Amino acid sequence: MTTSRRPRAPAWCALTALLACAPAARAGQDLAELHERARAFLLAQQAPPHDAVRIEVDELDPRLRLPDCPVPPEAFLPPGARAQGNTSVGLRCPQPPGWKLVLGATVMVAREVVVATRPLRRGEWLAAGDVRLQRSDIARLGGGFETDPRRVVGRQLLSPLAAGAVIAPLALADAAAVRRGERITVLLRTPGMEVSSIGIASADARPGERLRARNLDSGREVEGRLEAGRRLVVD
Repeated sequence: MTTSRRPRAPAWCALTALLACAPAARAGQDLAELHERARAFLLAQQAPPHDAVRIEVDELDPRLRLPDCPVPPEAFLPPGARAQGNTSVGLRCPQPPGWKLVLGATVMVAREVVVATRPLRRGEWLAAGDVRLQRSDIARLGGGFETDPRRVVGRQLLSPLAAGAVIAPLALADAAAVRRGERITVLLRTPGMEVSSIGIASADARPGERLRARNLDSGREVEGRLEAGRRLVVD
């Protein structure tokens, strides 16, 4: 009796059939969605008012394969990172598989700030024509800035500035509260007692500055720190 045998299928045919019946593998975490989540997080850190915000986040390597996070991934600022300037932003999955990564980023925030209209010398008293508003990236202004020209007009420069330079609050001083030769109150404070007298200032001074004065009662010169209300507190 002749027995017919069916030809044996090649091994790759069986593998193809198995893959066709198996469920599709999960694609993994969407890298584009992670990138946008990082950018949106940095944008949310910017406090108004501002004219415009530009955020650049490093692209994720397209070869990166991250398992799907069972909950929405979280964005965060790594230790030492800041919300503006050259910084970094982190992304993490708070539940297993629990991955974490950090991306470099740059955040530029444009705002109208007060700048000098001309070269200014140390000691000059600022007038309205000496300043104007200019749009600048405040993320790069580590020394601070002013946004209202009225806050700088009438104040004195403590250091020279070039035309177009940003006028920082620490570069300004208020007018002297006491002028040389004026009468001031001299306070001598001891535990449980305070003695006041009248003195003559030996120089111009602002609150918080050291000042010497001649005590009219004793004729002696004393030194202390000038407080508000034209009071000299002797150490």
